[in-house]
Amino acid sequence: MHADAQHNLYNTPQSSPLDIQFPPSIDHEHKNGTEIVVSSSSPSPRLCDCTRFRPPVSDVLLLDVPRIAANRALRHGRGRPAEPEERRLPDPPLLPRLLRQCIPKIDWFSFGDELRSINYSVCVCLQGCDGSILLDSTAAFASEKFALPNNNSARGFELVDAIKARVEAICPATVSCADVLALSTQEGVALLGGPTWTVELGRRDSRAAFQTAANKEIPSPFDDLKELVALFRAKGLDARDMTALSGAHTIGQAQCFTYAPRIHEDRNIDGGFAARLRRTCPANGRGGARAPLDSRTPYRFDNAFYQELVAKRGLLHSDQELFNGGSQDKLVRRYSTDAAAFERDFAAAMVKMGALLPRPGTKGEIRRKCNRIN
Repeated sequence: MHADAQHNLYNTPQSSPLDIQFPPSIDHEHKNGTEIVVSSSSPSPRLCDCTRFRPPVSDVLLLDVPRIAANRALRHGRGRPAEPEERRLPDPPLLPRLLRQCIPKIDWFSFGDELRSINYSVCVCLQGCDGSILLDSTAAFASEKFALPNNNSARGFELVDAIKARVEAICPATVSCADVLALSTQEGVALLGGPTWTVELGRRDSRAAFQTAANKEIPSPFDDLKELVALFRAKGLDARDMTALSGAHTIGQAQCFTYAPRIHEDRNIDGGFAARLRRTCPANGRGGARAPLDSRTPYRFDNAFYQELVAKRGLLHSDQELFNGGSQDKLVRRYSTDAAAFERDFAAAMVKMGALLPRPGTKGEIRRKCNRIN
């Protein structure tokens, strides 16, 4: 993925920090058990020079990572893989080389949904994809982490912080937290068996958080179809985009209070499914119970979420609204039987969502630490 082939989301000067070069200089790099081997012909003491982003075509990475085995095992329905494997790959198709070098070996089963939920939340918020959700509260603003739709739901912040720290150690003030977030989300989805898409680069990080906007503009688990369509349309995303993006709920979990009204009050729900969930989630929504948004394949990014909707086993009221005698029924039914159609539409919608811009005149920065402004 070359920056000179990407659309730059911001009008940045020619000396933009997004100009990165990755010289063919790495022989072996061991990071938390992950081995990276790059074919090399010229020595260099640094992992990268922050001047121009043009990876040599001849470079090859050798990755010793559980995620390759994980992907293969998941696609064949075998759950978590037992052993990692080595595999030679061409220039990384999912991430710029810098991020590949800096991502530690982690449990993608735990964090894939967290990366997705953070990216989803930030991108549908007022400011576009600007990393505002990563900021902690200050005297000047309240963090979006504690907005009602995000509190105890959008997680994985420490993972983004860890990746950013490693990026900063290599190329300071070069890659924004917003870009790290967008790229890591794509990687997490792909490594859980989902599609890939082109991630446009050049975002700047916001200098403030917008909790009030997050409370108003992030879809609620209690919304009906009309409200959902209106929220997405206000951001330039149509009903098809909304239905495809909702398929990200094939991974992740929800807290009891978000689905208590659904399992105790809704009529369009499978009886056995509701009864099982009511055992641990009371009508008042209290307690620490959680349930997977997709109970069929909670650790696999696939089209099972739509199969659950057709079977009236959507966990959230807002999810089941996509298949409840309304305008999206036909599309949901198609996605439930055509995984390729879902993946194509999901990838296309992610590209559209990733291009959401901050309001005109908004100035950003490249944060050194994702949880606070410089």
